[in-house]
Amino acid sequence: GGDTARRAQPVAQKSRSWCRLRDPLSVVLERTLPSAEKHYWSLFCLSVVLIAVASYLMVDATERIGQILTIDEMAMGLVFLAAGTSIPDALG
Repeated sequence: GGDTARRAQPVAQKSRSWCRLRDPLSVVLERTLPSAEKHYWSLFCLSVVLIAVASYLMVDATERIGQILTIDEMAMGLVFLAAGTSIPDALG
């Protein structure tokens, strides 16, 4: 009885540690965003800001990579940004 509980605890700790290593963004968001029960408006507004920042960073990185590889901005936008935003929706 008690021995099984002791063996299960390290497994649970290992799986939590693995999730933190595998998905550090989730850990950061869980620790920085307010709870939805009490602060839903601030959570919504902060989520919109985070989406805007992530979009800016994605477009900026794509533009810089295009400049390094000497690919036209229009081609980068149509191919890489369009595919990068549509493929996750198709797979999800």
